[in-house]
Amino acid sequence: GANRCLKEIHQPVELGTQTVRPMASLGIALFPKDGSDMQQLLKAADSAMYAAKEAGKHRYAFYIPELTTQASQRLALEQQLRVAVDNNDFTLHYQPQISLSSGKVTGVEALIRWHHAELGDIPPSEFINLAERIGLIQEIGEWVLETACRQAASWHHDALDQLQVAVNISAIHFTDLDFVNMVTRVLNTTGIDPKRLEIEVTESVIQLGDNYSITCQQLDALGIKVAVDDFGTGYSSLAVLKQLPIDTLKVDRLFIKDLQHEAKSTVLVGTIIGMAQALGYKVVAEGAETLEQIQILRGLGCHQVQGYYFSPPVPADQIPSLVSKVHF
Repeated sequence: GANRCLKEIHQPVELGTQTVRPMASLGIALFPKDGSDMQQLLKAADSAMYAAKEAGKHRYAFYIPELTTQASQRLALEQQLRVAVDNNDFTLHYQPQISLSSGKVTGVEALIRWHHAELGDIPPSEFINLAERIGLIQEIGEWVLETACRQAASWHHDALDQLQVAVNISAIHFTDLDFVNMVTRVLNTTGIDPKRLEIEVTESVIQLGDNYSITCQQLDALGIKVAVDDFGTGYSSLAVLKQLPIDTLKVDRLFIKDLQHEAKSTVLVGTIIGMAQALGYKVVAEGAETLEQIQILRGLGCHQVQGYYFSPPVPADQIPSLVSKVHF
């Protein structure tokens, strides 16, 4: 029955000029094993639903007792995240992006960090999705954008004055009618040249209909660059290239890690780079960790790389010394 429900839900639906296929995650609780009343059963089914989402979405899961503990931990993390937002308990680190033609740092990607007094460092992979789900992502996103732009505006040095800063923006921002106004306010407040700012979005924004295209056009009109992050892992990569006014493709680390060991990865990355060059896009490869990977990327015509071979994400005060070096 659950499989039949998922199949029916996934039928194509026409929304204006777009065809979408709805997806769902189902949580299943059984009476009386999982609960003796409606409240207990709904709580158990809700826990199972989150398990289905974490297993890959658009699937179903049955309730098991261990999920109650997970739900309690998730609720506790929600409460701690709300406190962190109220107290501004986040910091930004910056990972250099190196030009493969000059060996110099030409940009940085701003990456949020959350250090909890008791839990230690909590990775973005654990709290960004949570922030999206409980409605905190807009507030966090605005803080990241303003903090990164303020930092970029404060870097005064020959090379640093031209340093580009890339900021990841949740797809949810593209449903916010005030998003472009917010970006404009940040530009005016910080005084950063719009040409130094790059907004990174994932391919998932294409699922938002016309909003993503209009927003990208407005950002482009402001002079802000737009990058597609994790390129090659979305469900509609070529549609993104066709419809979004973008400047940069960021090749996902999934393709980079096996470059020196797997011919298919080299062919795929080479194809992406060749296509991007033909379309006039800059290409940034993420997750470069070895000299061999970098040499291959250089040979394929990749423009920039970032990864631990050059530097992990570091506090802002370490960026000037990294910019002053020639890295290879």
